[in-house]
Amino acid sequence: MNTALGRAFVRAYYIASPPLALAIVDQPAIRAAVRGVLAPFVLFAELAMNRGLWIAALASIVVLVIASAILVLILRKNRPRPRHLAIALAIGLGALSVSPGARAEDTTATASELDKAIESETAPEPEYPYPGAKDAEFKTKAPSETPKRRKARLGTPRPKAVTEDGEYIYATSGETDEVHHGKPEKVKFSGQEGRTPPQTITADGEYLYPIEHSEFTGAAGIRIGAMAPPNISNPDNRLSFKDIYGSDPVPAIMFEYEYPLTRAIGRIGIKFETGFIVRQGQGHFKSAARVTETADERFTFVMVPLQASVMYRFQFADSQWIVPFVEGGANYSGIAELRDDNKSPRVGGSPALIAGGGVSLLLDWIDRRAISQLDADYGINHVWATAQYRQIQGLKKDLDISSNLISVGVTFDY
Repeated sequence: MNTALGRAFVRAYYIASPPLALAIVDQPAIRAAVRGVLAPFVLFAELAMNRGLWIAALASIVVLVIASAILVLILRKNRPRPRHLAIALAIGLGALSVSPGARAEDTTATASELDKAIESETAPEPEYPYPGAKDAEFKTKAPSETPKRRKARLGTPRPKAVTEDGEYIYATSGETDEVHHGKPEKVKFSGQEGRTPPQTITADGEYLYPIEHSEFTGAAGIRIGAMAPPNISNPDNRLSFKDIYGSDPVPAIMFEYEYPLTRAIGRIGIKFETGFIVRQGQGHFKSAARVTETADERFTFVMVPLQASVMYRFQFADSQWIVPFVEGGANYSGIAELRDDNKSPRVGGSPALIAGGGVSLLLDWIDRRAISQLDADYGINHVWATAQYRQIQGLKKDLDISSNLISVGVTFDY
């Protein structure tokens, strides 16, 4: 209940649970099966509330490891005996169905008595406001005789008539059925000591307070994109990256962190970035006579860029919707080429210079209340949609990674 996700789950449970319970109320076998399925969750919840969440999680891991080990030992035989599986299943269900609360109760009853008690169990009558309750039982019944007028108090208008249902009918102005009482008195703040004055008060008496964003200390983001095939080539047989891995763009996923330096003239910061760039392709023969033939071996190209750059954002206000930016810096990419024929991979690295730019679009307007909640819970005070173009200029001739990268993603200010 301390998180929005948890509260949403509880609301969904209270909406879905009553009709599902009514659907199986007359099905003892299904009820027993549902209890068996819910038993581990009940035990976990009880341990978490009484012993702590970490104790409950540790106990769950231990139970799963033990159960998995038992199951693996049983299934290691070519033909596991059915009675072994039945015994393991019975032990598992028995362990899961026992909770600390159940152990505190009287355990003198025999198994047959417990089975009879379960079979004879009937669900209680549904009560208002759950589905299935009889609405008539909760409606106000009409009195058998005409209600007497209660003694009028000072300042209380006298009704013109009283209906059989006890409804009071008051006189109207005669010309219209509406009685105008003028404008309501303006709601005022109490001014009590220790209470924060609201920014404004609505006509309905709702207090509106100013929202304070947390202090900006950095930004982080994730982007997906496509990189053009780099200029890597083999000087011995002149095979290029495109010959083995194709000319299609290479998929990439990037992670970034920005440390702010100043916001006096726009927003200047240092950005650190890494990611993964992966492509698979078919091998070729080294021999010049067979260079055009395709081998059966499959190669996987992996590049992990590590880069640092200085970024300038043309941002002069927190609520600025569109923010262009430019960046420039250095890059060093670790490269590995893996094979599927169990031969040793080839590894290396190559430096490069980078330059690029892009634009960020503020997403706070979609749901400002959600952004305020993110700020209060996690310190995330702005969310941006980001698109970026980057040019990569390799500095190593025998392993030239010159290329360009286009990516889009989400950036979070916190």
